[in-house]
Amino acid sequence: MRQKLLSLTSGILFCFSGVNAQMSGNYTISINPSADFSSISAAINQLASQGMAGPVNLFLGDTLYNEQVVIPYIPGVSATNILTIEPSDTLPVSRAVIADSATGFSDNYVFLLDSTRFITLRNLEVRTKSPDYGTCVLADSGCANITIDSSKFISQLLYAGNVLFINDPGSHHITISNSVFQYGGIGISLQGFNGINITNLNIVHNVFLNNSLGGIYAAKIDSANFSANNFQTTNTSDFYKGIQFNNAYTYSILNNTFLLWSGTAIYSGYSGVLNNATMANNVISVRGYLNMSTDYGIVIQNGYDQHIFYNTIVIGDSSSKKSADISFPSAAGAGTSNTILNNDLVNNSGGRVLKILDSDPILVDSIDYNNLYTSGDTLVEKYDSVFLDLASWSASSGFDQHSISYNPMLSDSVFNAGCLSKLDSAALPVFIKTDYKGVKRDTSYPDIGAYENIMPVINLGADTLSICQGQRMTLTTGDSGQFSYSWSNGSHTKNIEISSQGKYTVTVTGNRNCSAIDSMYLIVNNCSSDLDIVNNKSNLTLSPNPFSQYFSIDRNADGPSKITVFNMQGNVVYSGESNVSHININGTKWLSGIYLVRITEEKKQYYLKVIRR
Repeated sequence: MRQKLLSLTSGILFCFSGVNAQMSGNYTISINPSADFSSISAAINQLASQGMAGPVNLFLGDTLYNEQVVIPYIPGVSATNILTIEPSDTLPVSRAVIADSATGFSDNYVFLLDSTRFITLRNLEVRTKSPDYGTCVLADSGCANITIDSSKFISQLLYAGNVLFINDPGSHHITISNSVFQYGGIGISLQGFNGINITNLNIVHNVFLNNSLGGIYAAKIDSANFSANNFQTTNTSDFYKGIQFNNAYTYSILNNTFLLWSGTAIYSGYSGVLNNATMANNVISVRGYLNMSTDYGIVIQNGYDQHIFYNTIVIGDSSSKKSADISFPSAAGAGTSNTILNNDLVNNSGGRVLKILDSDPILVDSIDYNNLYTSGDTLVEKYDSVFLDLASWSASSGFDQHSISYNPMLSDSVFNAGCLSKLDSAALPVFIKTDYKGVKRDTSYPDIGAYENIMPVINLGADTLSICQGQRMTLTTGDSGQFSYSWSNGSHTKNIEISSQGKYTVTVTGNRNCSAIDSMYLIVNNCSSDLDIVNNKSNLTLSPNPFSQYFSIDRNADGPSKITVFNMQGNVVYSGESNVSHININGTKWLSGIYLVRITEEKKQYYLKVIRR
């Protein structure tokens, strides 16, 4: 008995000695006395002290957390041992709110990520409370494997500062997605250092809302993806830049939306390398402000191997006439092999479509297969020369040999534009396989611009078909079935069954309201058992067709015939009988349109179509 008691006591002592063991599992943070921690900082401090033995989830409660949170390197974190901070799934709202006031530059943050690794911040709302210092998240000292998802960051500093600031040379594997960055000077600022780049960036599906200076600023970065983000601002200053690079190397800017009052959508300074720098499928609208701002879609200040493919850029009519869709300003240094292919470039301000002011002759390698339109009198400006139209520009430069100049009637907001048929199949296939909306591009004949217009091709078959009374037939559009359908009988399916006489019309609509229309006329006969409906009309001729007043029917047969003419509503407009081979019919009182002629001979019926002018 004594021996058993001693063993039990030893076990109790062992349990108490493990109080400071590494942490793992789920913990709650709330002012509720039953919570594991009363503040986020208290939980982080214990993690930093004890380390992690497995994944740790810190669940926030339904309260406002007024604190500055410093997250250092946590011992034990790894690709499998990830620290996650997010609201409890029992909260009635999706976000927990963390807010605090900075007192100066040294504590200008709500979250400070200091050498932090393998952390996820999800479904948080982070606010600054100071009107003078507006950084929500500051990352420094070698952060890596940071994930920020489905969160909202709001700065009270309206005209300056960085909402999220990664001032961290050498940081890598940063993913920021599905989040909102509101107010402040710049939404996300990324600053590496000479020879020490921020690498492996993935910034996707975010909204940048009314940042005063720009959405994203990135200096000294490599291997970066900026895709499917939405940039919106009512800023009236042309200082605004949606995405600005300064020494960005391999990067992709794909499928982003820019809806700006003024400024520049994409500004690339001294960037690009190794054929891996691409701006494609972006939809850019810069409306301008009272004809006072100089606005640009894309600006390339030097740089190498930057591919500008399949973008739709519209400069609004409120912009200054000095504005341009794509500009290469004069800049020191060298740049080569930049390409501009398959873009829809529209300038409604009377300004330039292309403005190439850098005199480096090898700065641009290829410009072709674009649509270039300006409402003004000068299409392109290059060095000290101006070119009024596409023909003179192509002849002088050798560029845009396969381009077109067409006004697609795009307004400042290009997102509701209809089917742009003249841009169909006019681009050069490149390695971008889908469009702005993810629609698969034609591999041989893609469309110019960010949108691939899917043009339905339909065929209902013969213009007239006939059945006997009581029978039914199926009409089919004959397409792949990926479209929407609208039939004249009210149906919205690909195929319909019909049994009533009359005209049937279908409108098949693809993406961006690209549509096709076809129709046919169904004749319903009161058939006797010995009556044949014959499709071969070689023994009949009808002329002239179309006709103005009269037309004639010639028969290569003897015997009586009955002729009945129907309009497209199924009404009889003529009926008669004849025993001769040449029959004249007076249609002077008929309305212009299509008519069906039924000819009955003995046990056969024939159908012809005739058009009145």
